[in-house]
Amino acid sequence: MKVFKNSVFALLYLALFFSGQVLVTVVYTFCLTITGIGYDEVLNTVMNNSSLIAIIGNFLAVAVAVLIFVIRKKRVSMEIGLHQTDPMFVILAAFIGFGGTVVVSFLMNIIPFTDSMWETYNEGMDQITQDYGIVAVIATVIVAPLVEEFFFRGLIFSRLARGMNIYIAAVISALMFGVAHGNFIQGTYAFLLGLLLCFVYVKSRSLWGAIAVHMGFNSFSFVMDLISDESAQYGIMTGALLMFMTATLLFIIYPGNFPRVKTEVAIDPLEFEPTESVAGRKPDEMNLYISSCNNTAPIPTKDIVPTENDIPDEEAEPDGQKTEEKEQ
Repeated sequence: MKVFKNSVFALLYLALFFSGQVLVTVVYTFCLTITGIGYDEVLNTVMNNSSLIAIIGNFLAVAVAVLIFVIRKKRVSMEIGLHQTDPMFVILAAFIGFGGTVVVSFLMNIIPFTDSMWETYNEGMDQITQDYGIVAVIATVIVAPLVEEFFFRGLIFSRLARGMNIYIAAVISALMFGVAHGNFIQGTYAFLLGLLLCFVYVKSRSLWGAIAVHMGFNSFSFVMDLISDESAQYGIMTGALLMFMTATLLFIIYPGNFPRVKTEVAIDPLEFEPTESVAGRKPDEMNLYISSCNNTAPIPTKDIVPTENDIPDEEAEPDGQKTEEKEQ
């Protein structure tokens, strides 16, 4: 029952993600149509403004999701796992994302795609990259990572992981992420990236890690387009590959300096709600449990400022004197 419930929520969030862009596209197309211009001109205008449409549609979908949480009196940051994390994880995640583009591209070349698949992929990429203006950069490097991580890792993956094995949840959410990218080749590309993003999300215990990877990943193509010299491009790709291997190794072995928990309830990084194992624990046991879950030192249960009971009585007699008086 729990698997079914969380799967339904994941599908609803996926539908909400698509609905924002679809709604904006339909409204914009309708407004162009009633002006009397031809079909081809309408289509070209929509494609030329695809980045702006994506930005507006993405923010619309996020706004609806946030409104739902507000109505349900849920804390958005807790629902999507936007917790404070170790800054080192975020820095390493950005390097992993930037260099991960080279690794994923290499894996894509190994997969035997047909020529027709590559033609469809190239046509789609030509439409996306025909205008690398400031709007396209903002849409690809900033807005897309923020919104897609909000939905696919923060909502979809976390909900699936609540009701099933975390590895299965990662594969399913990555498949959804791939389907959202339209064609088979770009979908495979997104699927491999989705697995990496799930790993970083769990390891860093925060959505910030996944966002950093996604931003670094999407920025690589813009950096490569700025450089026309082929030898310089190979140098950047080699450096990015070394960056990926080094950052990934450090990311795995780095224990993380996570912030201290100041609440009285242990929060699972994938559940974002009190776990069942917390029930019935005493304050001291709860404190140790929170510390073990978050890899931190136990938080003092007493106030920082000592009370009268905490201050030793200077006039109090030693225990030995009290014993002697009783014997007399």
